[in-house]
Amino acid sequence: MQKISLSCLIIIACFLIGLNFIFFPQNILSWDVFGYYLYLPMTFINDNLGLQDTNILRSILDQYHNSSTLYQAYQTETGSWVLRYPMGMAILYSPFFFMGHLLAGFTGFARDGFSQPYQTAILCAGIFYSITGYYFLRKILLHYFSDLVTGITLCMLYFGTNYFMHCSFVGTNAMSHNYLFTLYAILIWLTIQWHKNFSLKTLVLLAIVSGLTIAARPSEMVCLFVPLLWGIGSTYSIKEKLWLFCKQYRDQTIAFFVILFVIGMPQLLYWKIITGKFLFNSYGDNAGEGFEFAHPFIFEVLLSFRKGWLIYTPLMIFALLGLILMVKKRKEFSYPVLVYFVINFYIVASWSCWWYAESFGQRALIQSYALMSIPLAFFVSTIIENKNQVLRRCLFILFSLFIILNVFQTWQYLNGVIHSSRMTKEAYFSVFGKRDTPADFEKMLLMDRNGGPVIIDGSEYEKTVEIVEEFENAGSGVADPHYSGAHSLKMDSVTIYSPAIEKAYKEITDKDHAKLKVSMWLYSTGRITDNPGSLVITFEHNKFAYGYSASDSEKLTIEPGKWTEISVNYLTPIVRNRKDKLKVYYWHRGKGAVYIDRLKVEVWTPKK
Repeated sequence: MQKISLSCLIIIACFLIGLNFIFFPQNILSWDVFGYYLYLPMTFINDNLGLQDTNILRSILDQYHNSSTLYQAYQTETGSWVLRYPMGMAILYSPFFFMGHLLAGFTGFARDGFSQPYQTAILCAGIFYSITGYYFLRKILLHYFSDLVTGITLCMLYFGTNYFMHCSFVGTNAMSHNYLFTLYAILIWLTIQWHKNFSLKTLVLLAIVSGLTIAARPSEMVCLFVPLLWGIGSTYSIKEKLWLFCKQYRDQTIAFFVILFVIGMPQLLYWKIITGKFLFNSYGDNAGEGFEFAHPFIFEVLLSFRKGWLIYTPLMIFALLGLILMVKKRKEFSYPVLVYFVINFYIVASWSCWWYAESFGQRALIQSYALMSIPLAFFVSTIIENKNQVLRRCLFILFSLFIILNVFQTWQYLNGVIHSSRMTKEAYFSVFGKRDTPADFEKMLLMDRNGGPVIIDGSEYEKTVEIVEEFENAGSGVADPHYSGAHSLKMDSVTIYSPAIEKAYKEITDKDHAKLKVSMWLYSTGRITDNPGSLVITFEHNKFAYGYSASDSEKLTIEPGKWTEISVNYLTPIVRNRKDKLKVYYWHRGKGAVYIDRLKVEVWTPKK
């Protein structure tokens, strides 16, 4: 009996259970989790998987306040609604959903999928999956390392990384990260077992786990590198491994991919039924986010004070050092870990919203900890075996300090001392080791983009660019009436859109944001409500708009027969690519004629 690692596992399980119930979430089925989960109540309770009746969703939102907007679903061009997130998480939730449904029937709560029994069931689901993940992780580490090394590594991963935050507090355990961590731990264990006995039963289980991993998040297809590359560099060469899969166990390989296809089929059928396509990009309406494989945010993901992995989870430096040592000394599992980590890290760093919204540290890397625990344990083992006692003691003191730092920074995050998405270097060091924020903390943070009026303060911003369109050469230009120059632009049922002012973001500023003052002069011969229009400001990525804003003329006071200035302030969005274009134009939505002149964009950038 390996008592040390077993004791560590029990301690971690107690913390998982205790913290989740002590910090019981107000509504665990909210925000992204709401989107993962919707498949279940919409299918088994409301018979509304196609979201034909959006009033059902609206009533749920009104009652339970799961989200401020319905961003979890996407309305296609045909008018149909499709759930944005894949259904893998719903599959993993489903046993607990049915238990919650049964419990709601016995206790008299509403059987609507969102009342208290369902909330508690999903919280318990996260606890169950997290403990299961650590159970299998212990088995993996004991397969290669001593009981002591295994116990130390388990505690380091739980208490010393952002996994601690994302599986233990206020409902974060319902997110995908700890579920995927567990699936990876099971996948690694089954990979080890299959390479020992080449059992068809083991391979079937491995295929099911791999399929669920990909169903939960399609980018996790990178998990297939683990069984594919396991043993290369020691037991097998690449040529021998390919022969193993393609020749010796060809039938098992075929069965593996058939099972993957069967698990993925419900998602494909769902997309086909709702959208008419087997493959569908459910993020298609959000041009502001997506993969930027040509311009990955590698430094930012690693070392930025906003969300840098090694800034907020410095303990994983030792996993990276262990990986380097493993490549030299333990090749039987170094190559799959190395290839997986490099490719997975590149995918994570290529997402344009590389800080992954409101979270503590780099949450998108948490599932990789199941595999990275092996080099971490290898590093710990190397230190324990080292005969230099001074070095050994110094490193274990450093381990302890990093664990204490992680626990304390988790407390800071939960209490708002560390901001969930807007940290800077200045803000980080202003609260380092402190329980409160300084008086000027808000000014140290990145720009708040949560709405509200855009105010241009001349003491903090300076005008750096001015772009003016006088419409002197426009095809619909007329001499009278005109506000400036010799011509104005006549807008009517033929000329709906004015020529646009267009500039790439990199041409207007090198800062992380700018504030724009956009103005235009409008002349209407009659009531503007009869010929409405909009002054439009937007950014474009691959001809798709994001950061869209429109100032509607019919909502303003426009006096007929008189030139009136329309002016609006605009905060630039977080641009996906610095080559993305700003577009400013007037959209005429009436059938009669109006005239516009002197469209102007002033760019104000921060002085600091």
